[in-house]
Parts: sequence; C-alpha cells; structure tokens
Amino acid sequence: MAALGAITLSPLAAALNPLALAPIAGLPRAPRADLDELERLKGWVDQRARLDARVCGLGSSYTFSGQLIGELWQLHPEREARFRPKTDVKTPDVDAVDGPPSASLMDCAIIIVGDPVQTHLNPDDQQTVVLPSREMLTGQGIGAKFRRTGEVFHLENGVSAIVFERLAPLDDADIAALRSRWRAARAALGFDEGGRR
Repeated sequence: MAALGAITLSPLAAALNPLALAPIAGLPRAPRADLDELERLKGWVDQRARLDARVCGLGSSYTFSGQLIGELWQLHPEREARFRPKTDVKTPDVDAVDGPPSASLMDCAIIIVGDPVQTHLNPDDQQTVVLPSREMLTGQGIGAKFRRTGEVFHLENGVSAIVFERLAPLDDADIAALRSRWRAARAALGFDEGGRR
C-alpha cells in the first residue's frame, strides 16, 4: 500500500502508468481545452446577467452544467467583487435528489443549454435535466416560450452551449405541465412515484 501511495502521489506516476491502470493523485488536472471559449462565455454572461434578467444553464456534466454559469467568476477571482449579487439560477440535476424541474425556471430570462444534452449519471436518472433541455432544443413545451439567439459557445468534448432568450414569461401552469411531463417520462422509464424501479 505504501508503494502504491508513493507511486500515485508522485509526478513519476504518469511515466510509470501509461495505460492509466492506477489513479494519479499527485498530478494536477490538465487545464480545460476550452478556456478561451469559457472566457468568452463569462464576458457574455457578465454583460447580460442582472437581478431582473437571470441566466440559467441546463446541463449536468463536467463539460457543461447549470452550476458552471455561477462559477465562471473563478476565471478571474481577483477582479470579482467580494459579495456580488447572484444573477444565475440553480437548476435541479438528479431526479432522486432534487425531484422534478423547479419553479426557479420562471426566473430565467436566458437559458443556456448543453447540446448534446449533458448528464453526469445515467440519463434515466436525470430527467430533470434531460426533459427541459430537449424541450428547449426542439422548441416544444417550455422551449416554445424561448428563441435561439444564435449565440453558441463551443466547449470541449464536442459540446455546444446554445443560448436561448425568453420571449414570454413561464408561469405556474407551464411549470405544472413540465412537471407532469417529467412524471410521465419517469413512469415510462419504469420509476414509481417513490422513485424506485
């Protein structure tokens, strides 16, 4: 165990592990290949996001997630205000943890969607991301109240972050209908009301 620990915590780990058979804890993660595009995304969001026009992200992977929008400040933490107002909206990621799509979508003036739809688990377990993302990308359901702006951010792994702008506000009926479609999608995948298969 000591030898394995010493190897995996050493920079020699990469040289001794060309087939990636052991974890390499001692090496920093390689920087993302799309940092320039993330910089562009940060500038774009910074110019548009306001308390009365929040920006949301639909996706849940390392490449693109809703959480990424709120973390772009880390590209230049030295330039950010210590207590800046929150202009993004946290969207749910995992059905069993977060439940159906939330009413917080009503606060989104701009929604950025990962294409292809981005999940970090089995997509069956992330219908709270998959369903609204597909509706946005196809212009159906909640997507009918948004339009593509033409702005696309090209991220690593062939993922596009496509920008949609709200044409008409989402209301309680829209969210109720989306949640109903979510329950139907979960039932079609074999989940019961308690989230079990």
